[in-house]
Amino acid sequence: MLQGIKNTAKSSIIYGLGNISTKLVGIVLLPLYTNTELISIEEFGVLGVVDVSIQILVAVFGLSLYQAFFRWYWDSKYISERKSIFFTIFSFLALLVGISVVGGFFVSNSLSTLLFNNAIYANVVFYMLVSSSLQILSQLPLSYMRLEEKPIYYTITNLSRLIVSLLLTVIFITKMGRGLEGIYEAQILGNIFFLLITSRYIFNRIKGKFNFAVLKEMLEYSLPLTIASVSGIALATLDRYVLNYKATMLDVGIYTLAFRIANTIRVFIVHSIQLAVAPTIFRLMNHPNNKAIYSRIMTYFTLLVIYASLGLSIFGFEILTIFSTDDVYLSAYKLIPILALGILFGTAKDVAINGLNIVKKTKIVSYIVLPLAVFHLGLNFTIIPILGVYGAAIASAVSQGIFLLVVLYFAQKYYPIPFEYKRILLSLLLAVILFIVSNQLTPLATWPKILVKLLLVASFPFILWIFSFLKEDEKQWVNGGIRKIKGILGF
Repeated sequence: MLQGIKNTAKSSIIYGLGNISTKLVGIVLLPLYTNTELISIEEFGVLGVVDVSIQILVAVFGLSLYQAFFRWYWDSKYISERKSIFFTIFSFLALLVGISVVGGFFVSNSLSTLLFNNAIYANVVFYMLVSSSLQILSQLPLSYMRLEEKPIYYTITNLSRLIVSLLLTVIFITKMGRGLEGIYEAQILGNIFFLLITSRYIFNRIKGKFNFAVLKEMLEYSLPLTIASVSGIALATLDRYVLNYKATMLDVGIYTLAFRIANTIRVFIVHSIQLAVAPTIFRLMNHPNNKAIYSRIMTYFTLLVIYASLGLSIFGFEILTIFSTDDVYLSAYKLIPILALGILFGTAKDVAINGLNIVKKTKIVSYIVLPLAVFHLGLNFTIIPILGVYGAAIASAVSQGIFLLVVLYFAQKYYPIPFEYKRILLSLLLAVILFIVSNQLTPLATWPKILVKLLLVASFPFILWIFSFLKEDEKQWVNGGIRKIKGILGF
């Protein structure tokens, strides 16, 4: 069992490099974005709203068809039709996003006024539509690479997109003074470059036969997932919209910065592992020991997220001083622990939901997430006027926690998996205790404080070892790894 998980972990590392490459631009460029001489406070707030709007557009117009492709790819009845299915999905989505871009050209002024009470961001809104359309098309070849288990090619192509987007963003903002428009122009050109360099790969995997019957089946499968995906994204992004209407653009900017830092957990760990795990989940459906493997995946996944959240929460202020050029954004560090907790709940929910996907009970997810999104919206409107950005962070964590509990209930009802709740809660409790201890270090000077914080973070795995967190097979694997390292170092 551990061998299978180790193989998945190796793929996760390689996929992680590729996944990080597409997201790293937004993190690396934070010092540029928070430089008020280049991007104003209002523009950084607009950036936060536009970014979450792109996520929603990708979910809506992508129709979760790439997820359906995962399911149909492994279906024995359709193995010989994989190329025609890929062609069907790609051409259908190309037509759909083409229509959306043309329509967006004519309504961009109205959308800008609706979102920002001002039409001056009409070009930014239109570029947002173009960028999201290209991202939808890019998802399909990337999904095929994952299904064919080509993590190196996946990584190389994404790194290429990163380099193009990164260089163009810097040039457009610092040399050409393009501001917000330059950010999305660079994203568009980066995505076009990606589609060009993968065009041969795409053409080699298509067969010019449009299969209406299969498309209909896939849409029936994916539409509930789309509703769930959009509502799930709404759970993670509605706070930015409510802050936009109920608070100031500075509040939106502070929250956006805190979210981007906390979201590195999702980018560096969650998404990277999901890229490798998603195909594995379905491939193991008929494995005799599949549920035990699913259980371990939940444990290891949440443990990594808890540990990363602990590190980010303890060093939140220090991280903000590096990535924030202007002191006006520094208070964002206080939001990181709350946002990280919400990300942890969301991660556990994503693992638990696989049980419903396996038994094709995807409609249940849409029934869950729609009322929850409404609850989340109401909670934001209720507490943001009282607590401001802290209210938005609390609402996010509470809603994600409820989402996790409800999904667990239904997933365990239809596809029970023996999750290791005790081990997960033990690691979470330890992380909370260490974080509370770190908050008592304020009187210390800077470098002694950093040293103690490092010791607190480093102590986490050792304390878990002392409390017998690991099982015997896990201890053997760890000890074997230590022996290999000693051998390499000559000890």
